[in-house]
Amino acid sequence: MALPTSFTMPDGSVYDLDHMQRMNSAVSVTVNGKRYRIPVVVIFSTHCYTDGKNGTVKMTDNLYFHTDNTGHRAFCEERYNTSLKLPDRVRNMIEESGACYKLDKASNYVHLHDQGKPDKWRGWYVLFTFDRSKAGEPVALRVSITSYHYRMKKPDNLRWTGSFKFPALVAEWLRNREDVLQQFPEIVDDAGTGAVKPP
Repeated sequence: MALPTSFTMPDGSVYDLDHMQRMNSAVSVTVNGKRYRIPVVVIFSTHCYTDGKNGTVKMTDNLYFHTDNTGHRAFCEERYNTSLKLPDRVRNMIEESGACYKLDKASNYVHLHDQGKPDKWRGWYVLFTFDRSKAGEPVALRVSITSYHYRMKKPDNLRWTGSFKFPALVAEWLRNREDVLQQFPEIVDDAGTGAVKPP
């Protein structure tokens, strides 16, 4: 389902959603002793700028937003304003090898600490999952940003308290998915050793 490119409020105000469209990047990883440069496609869920209303949002409500088949949610101006920084934060996670954490059910997250608060787990959380890009698209690792929100404490379903650099998390995901990994060519130097040339 294509993501909307804007949202119009009942008063006619229009909120641009270009920043929530798909984003392309790449990550270098080592899997089973071999080096790969993996293309990455980032997809942002509408959860990044909508809010759940505990079943009170109806399809006829002015602020109803058709989300990713995950129930009735409403456009949220506060979350929208927060989402404006999200693409840069995701790009930093991928390209600068930001620290990530694991949740159960194959989900992961990045924690951005609220520097003004003493509790180290308080702050913004970027939740995401991995899968292969859909058929018909260029072969890539798809990173689905499933939510972006502020939390007072760490998630209850934290799998491991230690952090992982983004490339290590990707490598772990690919290690048991040979059918996906074989879609990407191995990086080799002129001697055929598998070493990566310096840029």
